[in-house]
Amino acid sequence: VRIVMCEKNMNYASAMVLPGLLRSTPYSYVSCLVAAMDSPFNCRGYIKECCVCMGDFPMSHMVELSNCRPDCNVCIDCINHQLKLNLEDDSRDVLTVECPGCNEPIIQEETSAVNVAQLKRLLDNECCSQLQLRLEKSRVDATDELSLLCPENGTDFQKISMTPGRYIKLDHNETLYQRAEALFYRANHKMNVAKTIVSIDIFKNRTLLASFKEKRKEFRKKYGVSSKEAHMVLAFHGTPFQNPEKIMEENFDPAKTKRAAHGHGCYFSEFPAVSFGYGQNLIMAFILPGRTTTDRCDGRNCQGHDSHTVAPDRDEYANMLVIQNKDQILPCFIIKHQ
Repeated sequence: VRIVMCEKNMNYASAMVLPGLLRSTPYSYVSCLVAAMDSPFNCRGYIKECCVCMGDFPMSHMVELSNCRPDCNVCIDCINHQLKLNLEDDSRDVLTVECPGCNEPIIQEETSAVNVAQLKRLLDNECCSQLQLRLEKSRVDATDELSLLCPENGTDFQKISMTPGRYIKLDHNETLYQRAEALFYRANHKMNVAKTIVSIDIFKNRTLLASFKEKRKEFRKKYGVSSKEAHMVLAFHGTPFQNPEKIMEENFDPAKTKRAAHGHGCYFSEFPAVSFGYGQNLIMAFILPGRTTTDRCDGRNCQGHDSHTVAPDRDEYANMLVIQNKDQILPCFIIKHQ
């Protein structure tokens, strides 16, 4: 006790706590020393109970993250376990991982620099590297328009019905609605067609989104991220099919194409007026045209091209866009019109 008082400049009360900690806890000398220096006067001051595993730990083994509530006492082991579980799940956004003690986000975008610095002191090197990669991925995904199409609340399939109105909400669904509405009216205006929207159903399908993202990744690698072949377009498909929601769940199937005037594949148009003639149900989808040709694709081979267009205008908007690979299609909207 006297040696510790001299070496660490501790008062007698703090130094007397140290032997008791060393005898009654399994923690190292350094941890017990820090705990004794933190709170010398009462047992619960230097030994805290983790609210998750209910274990007793010295203060040096507890975590105080900037986002957590003041009464949240969680040990390093529980935070480690929570983060490792979520880092192993590639589908989980690391920015949504919650503290197991108070359910507050462990990392928030506005304070992530502070929190990551704290977490790096708690995690091993492998986890730190994994956390950094996932954070970078989250920030990239946040700027990706397709992230708006990820189903919410952990579901795999979601339908949101929206109607025109005076009042708006500044959220992801409103952004998607306005994008679909604007394109519908702009494309109709080009062909002098007067149609109004009654409602727009937005569909979010995790499985189809994953396949579409993978195809876009492939095109970006093949053609270059900034090339037009790696960019998306929005196009329309008219169908008399009585249950269009089945298409939203399972995607289009080129094998079920009945008419192939311009070659095999699923037919779309960048003008809704063209699609109106094929059925009362109007589906709008994100399309990855890739490398296109205006030549007719015979059979199932586009001879080095990913799609072909029919009668494109001077701005390359196509009267018909024929897609052979369903992974290049992401159906997202059903538009009811009059």
